[in-house]
Amino acid sequence: MGRSENNLYEFGPFHLDTAERLLLRDSLPVPLAPKIFDTLVALVQHSGHLLTKDELMQKVWPDSFVEEVNLTVNISALRKALGDDQNGQRYIDTVPKKGYRFVAPVRELSNNGAESVVEKRIKERIGAEEEESGVLGENVKAKQSVEEEALAAGRGVDIAVKWRLSQGILAACLLLAAFASALSYVWVSSRRKQHETVAGVRSIAVLPFKSLETEGGGEYFGLEMADTLITKLGNVRQIIVRPTSAVLKYATPEQDPVAIGQEQKVDAVLEASIRRIGERILVTAQLVSVTEGRPLWADNFEEKFTDILAIEDQVTDRVARSLTIKLTGKEMAPLTKRYPENTEAFHLYVNGRLSSTNWSAKGWKESLNYYGQAIIKDPTYAPAYAGLATTYVLLGERGLLPPEEDWLKKADSAALKALEIDDTLPEAHTSLGMVRLQEWHLSAAELAFKRALEFNPVSAQTYHYYAYYLQYVGRFDEAVIYIKREQALDPVSVTVNGLLAKCFLRASRLDEAIDQYQKVLQIYPNFVPAHNNLAGAYAAKGMYEKAIAEIKKSITLDNSPQRRGQLAQLGRIYALSGRRDEARKALDELMKQSKTVYIPAYNFALIYEALDDRERAFAWLEKAFVERDLALIGLRMEGFDSLRSDPKFTDLLRRIEAACR
Repeated sequence: MGRSENNLYEFGPFHLDTAERLLLRDSLPVPLAPKIFDTLVALVQHSGHLLTKDELMQKVWPDSFVEEVNLTVNISALRKALGDDQNGQRYIDTVPKKGYRFVAPVRELSNNGAESVVEKRIKERIGAEEEESGVLGENVKAKQSVEEEALAAGRGVDIAVKWRLSQGILAACLLLAAFASALSYVWVSSRRKQHETVAGVRSIAVLPFKSLETEGGGEYFGLEMADTLITKLGNVRQIIVRPTSAVLKYATPEQDPVAIGQEQKVDAVLEASIRRIGERILVTAQLVSVTEGRPLWADNFEEKFTDILAIEDQVTDRVARSLTIKLTGKEMAPLTKRYPENTEAFHLYVNGRLSSTNWSAKGWKESLNYYGQAIIKDPTYAPAYAGLATTYVLLGERGLLPPEEDWLKKADSAALKALEIDDTLPEAHTSLGMVRLQEWHLSAAELAFKRALEFNPVSAQTYHYYAYYLQYVGRFDEAVIYIKREQALDPVSVTVNGLLAKCFLRASRLDEAIDQYQKVLQIYPNFVPAHNNLAGAYAAKGMYEKAIAEIKKSITLDNSPQRRGQLAQLGRIYALSGRRDEARKALDELMKQSKTVYIPAYNFALIYEALDDRERAFAWLEKAFVERDLALIGLRMEGFDSLRSDPKFTDLLRRIEAACR
């Protein structure tokens, strides 16, 4: 239906008066914000026809420039107000990548009776309410008689009847206002009571969605849904959301939300079940109070399987609203932002994220593959490029990708591509910061990390890598600040707590480092990096036997290629403790391994310096300089004490500083 001059429309139980800007449902007013009302009018007046996003935005905001997210928010609010898709009734359809269509049957009512119809609806409703409550008196009955007489006469009524009609309408309006006020009071009171119930929630954990699948693959899909929801909610600065890595271990059929909440130290836990039947996806979710052990709210969501992001948008919005969070347009943008909706690319990207959570060489290499496939499916998928860049750095920095593979150039290209597609994506700026740090472009790296925090001030990922950068350049107090912020998001993470201990170690706060590493091992006794670095802290204090015991334990736990630095660490500690023969055996084994796998030059320099072989130590340091090994940036603060008086070392420091500018 094209645009009409009529003012009154009827659809389902609703009556819309565009002149009076009034929407009634079963004769009761439905409160709508002005722009949401305008959105409804535009859709209804073009019922059955597609309205593109641009057309809708022009009609609702004719003289303003607004972002598309405002339209998305309006449509979401409008669907809720109409009860869209409840009881089998559908009002608004989304046409992917294009716009929206009002699909419910709409009946236009003639303007020649529109006012009378509205008045009649209001009069009948008020009369029924008053009669039901026993307060309908003779005066009101007389008023109704006058109105009926006037309405029957139509436009031929005389002035006296018109006057009586106006008085009746006035009385009806006053009664309507009183009724609406009472209704509003009840609604606000109930909302206030709900808000008082959940106002204390400041931190939540989102559990992997439990699969109730009748078809295969549900378990992993439940992880995907939780991870994406965590990512979206992580952009809301008013609440703390545990990262995916913290909740993966709860991907089991039996979940006790209260016990999990206590373990994760959160106020509430979001648990959900998910079922896919044919082309429909059904989600039942509830937010459980950890202190009270009861649901704060529960809801059901259903969408086509091809519109998974619509489900995520609904759950995210419901969580935010249940926590009485008021979001600005800028804060809403990351929650509703969508990239080209290629379902396959979406699945591949989330699989890449999940594969990287275990911080292993195998997981990171799987991530590379997933991100690469996602980009093939959708070459405009910015998050996949950012993930690709980050993963190249994680592998390359640990020596799991040799320099000849040119991993740093690939990481740089992927990060820049992500930013070319979306300059507002925090993960893209973070990945670029990681790349610039590896390139020794320190000022550019810091700029990228700060830019990421502008777009998402509560990003655990950015906190982590910015702190990593700060401790490398010797700004330890600042590094601790950002690590503490990350700890607030994930207090039991061994990776986060390990980074804090590493910061203490680099700052030569050895007792604090040892204490912190021991706390890490209480959380996860088999965390290999903690054993490695605890060995380094013991060695720095001259406690060599304890250091050797720790490094040997780490080798027993994991002797994979990812841990090749362990052997160099062991050889160095042997040399420092005077066990030179054992140190040389470790060095020979490292040389042997280097013939088949890449081993960073810095590892050899560590052992030769401890053996007091200055010439070979400098030769390997020079090779590490050519390789741009990130470890060299820390030379100003720690290590290689026996070489510091040599002019060669001073010259090396000068060249490192020049390269970092």
